[in-house]
Amino acid sequence: MKNSACPLSHGDGITTRQSDFSTGSCPNCLLSVCIRRYGEIDLSASGSDAEIVKKTLIEAYREIHFNNLSNYSCGGIMKIDVAILTALPLELQAFLRHGGPWRRLESDRFPGRIYYHFRTQFGVSIIAACSLSIGQLSAALAARDLIDEWKPTVLILIGIAAGINKEVRLGDIVVSDQIVDYELGKVSPGGVTPRWSVYRSDPVLLSKLTDYRDASWIADIAVPRPDGQTGLIPRILRGVVLSGNKVIADKKTAGAIGSIWPHAHAIEMEGAGIAAAVHGSTMTTSFIMVKAICDYANKLKNDNWQPYAAEVAAAFTSSFILTALSRADVKLKEPDKMLETANTSVDLRAIRLAISSAFDQVELKMIMSDLEIDWDNIAGTTKNEKVIELIWHLKRHKRLEDLVHIIKKERKGLLESYEP
Repeated sequence: MKNSACPLSHGDGITTRQSDFSTGSCPNCLLSVCIRRYGEIDLSASGSDAEIVKKTLIEAYREIHFNNLSNYSCGGIMKIDVAILTALPLELQAFLRHGGPWRRLESDRFPGRIYYHFRTQFGVSIIAACSLSIGQLSAALAARDLIDEWKPTVLILIGIAAGINKEVRLGDIVVSDQIVDYELGKVSPGGVTPRWSVYRSDPVLLSKLTDYRDASWIADIAVPRPDGQTGLIPRILRGVVLSGNKVIADKKTAGAIGSIWPHAHAIEMEGAGIAAAVHGSTMTTSFIMVKAICDYANKLKNDNWQPYAAEVAAAFTSSFILTALSRADVKLKEPDKMLETANTSVDLRAIRLAISSAFDQVELKMIMSDLEIDWDNIAGTTKNEKVIELIWHLKRHKRLEDLVHIIKKERKGLLESYEP
């Protein structure tokens, strides 16, 4: 802690001891101050102006005593509730125009990482950051560093995307219910066969975002529509978002990818990388994507709609966080019991035997269709080989609970009969 005058003692106090600011009282202050875990500060004050005094002193205390990023991040002093991540500076700047005042923080642990912090009126602590470049890898690294440093309960990717569905209009918002990585594939003489990786968005966040009905955020959109229309309100759509590493400006290519996923609304370049980082983390971070449409991934693709789309996604997400989220909504979640049961307690052998004995090949194909998994993308030639590969595929992607749910629904009591 570098030497700083303490405003709580009218600028007269100077200290160099880090322990002075961990717990107990500031040795140079005339008031009792106690720092709780995650940056919550208790301060005793009395009199008719007590609340104003407390607010002023707490903000001054944070400004002086927590004057660099290491004091926030090291030792778990601050716990972040919501992290906002973008791929482009344009998207980050759009978000920073809402809420605030934002505090700029430079990471000591990850050189080059810049974060912006703000706490809402409901006590929700927000960190916003931008990936160093576009694409899945850079986004995954940004998410990994952010999660490692700040341990957010919720992570939301916001920004712009291309529309690939006739229902989607320029400026509309797409909230992801699933994120599909289309990059992986098998190259053979017959061409490239995609091997989809599917990541599901957090169901609670999905429900809250799609049910958000406060339309006041529309008035906060500070960038005009490029087409000059003033009465067209962006719609909130939920659906599949396709994610890869290519900037696509070809209708045929976008259509070929989207044809496999009829409920896909958008295509972009970072979601799958971040989803993979979140799923691979030891933290229980909830993830979802909110992106506005800026083009249609065809030959007419240009940057004209990008500022407006970035502003729409930012205004909507910011309004949602500021008005609809409380600390109770973003409290640290207990591990999902259903997921824990499906991945650890249920005998994999029981699942394999149950499917192999009670479902024929046609039914197995139907199960895979319900799971949105292509039959040809699962290795194996016989049914038993397919069953084994399907189980391990779902286990790797933390979706085994989906298969357990289908088995229990279609054949009640079957799974239990095979368990040891």
